[in-house]
Amino acid sequence: LAPESKMIAGVDVQQAKASPFGQLLLSQLGAAAQLDKLRSTTGFDPLTDFREMAVGSTADGKAVVAGRGRFQPQLLTTMAGMAGFPTETYRGVALVGAAGTAGLPAQDAVIAFLNQEFVVMGDRAQTKGAIDRWLAANGASPLVAIVNDVSAGSQAWVVATGLTEMQAALGNKQAGQNNPMLNILDKIDRIGGGLNFNDTVTVKGLAVTKTAQDAQALAGVLQLSTAMAGNRNPLPATPQISATGNAVNFTMSMTEQQLENLIRPRTSLRASR
Repeated sequence: LAPESKMIAGVDVQQAKASPFGQLLLSQLGAAAQLDKLRSTTGFDPLTDFREMAVGSTADGKAVVAGRGRFQPQLLTTMAGMAGFPTETYRGVALVGAAGTAGLPAQDAVIAFLNQEFVVMGDRAQTKGAIDRWLAANGASPLVAIVNDVSAGSQAWVVATGLTEMQAALGNKQAGQNNPMLNILDKIDRIGGGLNFNDTVTVKGLAVTKTAQDAQALAGVLQLSTAMAGNRNPLPATPQISATGNAVNFTMSMTEQQLENLIRPRTSLRASR
């Protein structure tokens, strides 16, 4: 992933899909028919061939997706070429693109199989940059340290830094006095969260602020916000929120059934999820 990535998210596909909640998500998304079609046409099954996935996004929204699993690069590249997908070779790595393919929107997206274990996806420039970093074995994001903390014991996780910078890049920046959220984000150096789908589903979060005083203030805001949210829609469990030094920790555990009850009634949101 690019060293300038401001947000990195990941999922342990194998563990997540084996959990009851993961099975629920697959059924809610109606993924079975699409996966069957992919298996029959390419022999590639993301649910068995992918072990882990991570995506890194820069402040301006340029992203690289990296996958780890079990791949057959030569076979998949050959089949993609036969299906009409344009291919090229960059530094010995085959790039499979979507631009100009019948029935697909014109875009500069490519997939590159680095070897039988790793694949990267993104626009052409971002993917070539990923190949360069792979061959040089350098360029690690400074977010790696917090990724290690948050991802430990989590099947899905996300970390981010430069929150006000990302919001500004998206065109949402307003004057600080008119946007309390910007004032809060400006005090956060980096933030992360993880989700563990076992019989007990645990959500954990970590926010590292610039000062210990900022951490105390942020913890107070979170405690007030969750209390107000609970008054409108009772939460299935009480979050544990605490500040230690300049770090704020958030933990909430619920049963898999409680989480299902939160999701099932919202049928109108299934497609967007």
